[in-house]
Amino acid sequence: MITAVLFDLDGTLVQTEELKAQSYAEAARELDPKIDSAAVLAAFDQLAGRSREAVARGLAERFRLPGSWESFVALRLRHYDAMLADASLLRRQALPATIALLARVKREKYRIGLTTMSDCAHATTILDALGIRDVFEAIITPDDVKNGKPAPDMYLAVSGRLGRSPAECVAVEDSVAGITAAVLAGVPCLAVPTYLTRDAVHRAALVDDRWTVDDPAMLDQTFDARI
Repeated sequence: MITAVLFDLDGTLVQTEELKAQSYAEAARELDPKIDSAAVLAAFDQLAGRSREAVARGLAERFRLPGSWESFVALRLRHYDAMLADASLLRRQALPATIALLARVKREKYRIGLTTMSDCAHATTILDALGIRDVFEAIITPDDVKNGKPAPDMYLAVSGRLGRSPAECVAVEDSVAGITAAVLAGVPCLAVPTYLTRDAVHRAALVDDRWTVDDPAMLDQTFDARI
């Protein structure tokens, strides 16, 4: 019996993956003005949901950026932090269907957790802008585990904090990395890809098509079938 719902944050509750992609593209173009921003955005789609280091290394190698991946990250964070400082922008990036599901499972007294590859400070900024931080009984960020997504550590940690077995939970994830983490932890998963992650999620085929929600209007119905 499902008694807990575990949400991802970026790309699932709020489209900050889009902002992250833009920040990487802007930073890459600062390092090499010849780089096509659209190409960086497309490359990010394959890396969404992974650690900051994994994304930066992957893009730096792909586009042969000068300097270290650490310097690339530092430059990219300046752009991203400026975006996160705009609370109204974050609210406009909220994804209505999953926000509505979050409100529903709270009303229905499910235990609620969050796993996010955003660091604690960024996650707190986003959750506070959306006014939903207090909804979560347990929040797991990269600081809380040895290995981030796609390793299962985050889902094992959050289910443990909620006092639930993985099989008693359902995860709501948008990316291949996040879905992989849930599957490896033994947590049933609903895939809710966005335009950034949809192709990669379908190619990976980590969950049955029944549990992949391409139309947000079908999320409630699919959740009911999954539980």
